[in-house]
Amino acid sequence: AEMPGFYQQGHFDAAGFAVGIVNRSKLIDGSAIKAGDIISALPSSGLHSNGYSLVRKLIADGLVNLREQAPGEASGVSWGEALVRPTRLYVNEANRARQLTTINGMAHITGGGLSNIDRILPKGLGTRITTENLRPTAYMNELVRRASMEPTEARLVWNMGTGFVFVTPANSVPKLQSEFADLFVIGDVVSKN
Repeated sequence: AEMPGFYQQGHFDAAGFAVGIVNRSKLIDGSAIKAGDIISALPSSGLHSNGYSLVRKLIADGLVNLREQAPGEASGVSWGEALVRPTRLYVNEANRARQLTTINGMAHITGGGLSNIDRILPKGLGTRITTENLRPTAYMNELVRRASMEPTEARLVWNMGTGFVFVTPANSVPKLQSEFADLFVIGDVVSKN
């Protein structure tokens, strides 16, 4: 991870991980994704642990006061509380979706923002995102404004309200919508040709 201003000379990050096993017949690796598939999303709980180098710079520059009310949050919820909200994990939702209908690909939207979707696409395919369908929190929009960012750049830094995506055939979307009331469609898969 690139985390400017976080690691100091002589310091390091120790990380742990887990390894799991999946039956090949149940593996969802994106190889089944094709042009015309729909990209549906579940909302994020916040920044999902990405873009914090920029957030720290905004704080250091006095553009964000951690004690002030965060825009769009419930009364009394400060910037500090909103910014450290834990990353939502989607294991249960992914398992339910997989049992409900055909899922060709999935992506957790963290570091790299919406470009994470491109990482699961077969060669020759791209995404067409309808930016009007994104649901960023009010404080995410305010961070973009205070950082004087272009919207395109913001979507590569922050998740803009998109926490987890399913890439499915079009006929799978109604089944997902019946299971997840907060699901929204953000785009589709297109041929780069």
